[in-house]
Amino acid sequence: MVRDRFTNGFISGIVGSLIGVPISFILQALGFAEVQAVDFTAKLLYGRPAMMTSEIVWATIIGIGFAGIFGALFAYLILAIDSKYLYLKGLLYGPIVFYLWYSFVLLTIVGQVEVITLTTSIANTVANMIYGLVLAVAYNYLDEKELIGEDKALETEKVKIKKPLITSKKYTLLSEQTKELHHHRKTNIFGKAANKLLRRKKI
Repeated sequence: MVRDRFTNGFISGIVGSLIGVPISFILQALGFAEVQAVDFTAKLLYGRPAMMTSEIVWATIIGIGFAGIFGALFAYLILAIDSKYLYLKGLLYGPIVFYLWYSFVLLTIVGQVEVITLTTSIANTVANMIYGLVLAVAYNYLDEKELIGEDKALETEKVKIKKPLITSKKYTLLSEQTKELHHHRKTNIFGKAANKLLRRKKI
């Protein structure tokens, strides 16, 4: 059974985003960040910052979808480089992906790099480190759960091999033997009853 790394990674990325996105909004609301990942997604979608609530909501949904895809990429990256120190790799992966995404949007859509403050940079880095950590934790959980399922399936197969099923021929033979056994028991019972009657008549 081949493990579904894409689905596990995608789900893990969405879980990480569901934790990271609210933190980004909170940091922005508190004034620690001027822009966040959702703002770059909005520029990718609309070519400008989101103006209305509906635009922010749609950009957030699309951003969560991208986070799921980044989670799937993380799953295959771990396959290539090893899963040792998985959580540390998740912590590093989150900010790296964010800044690559940031650079891609600014250079392809906006056409120039925007100036951001130190606090904005730190806030975005922290939020995306949390995303990466949650991604790694969720992926590790799903991967181990799938491994446990595989082990149980193997144990079930081993039990089936150790206990071969009764074939139809063997079942028929057993049925006939059972019938004969019942017949002999009945014959013995009637025979004993007849002997008792004969003894009584002789007496």
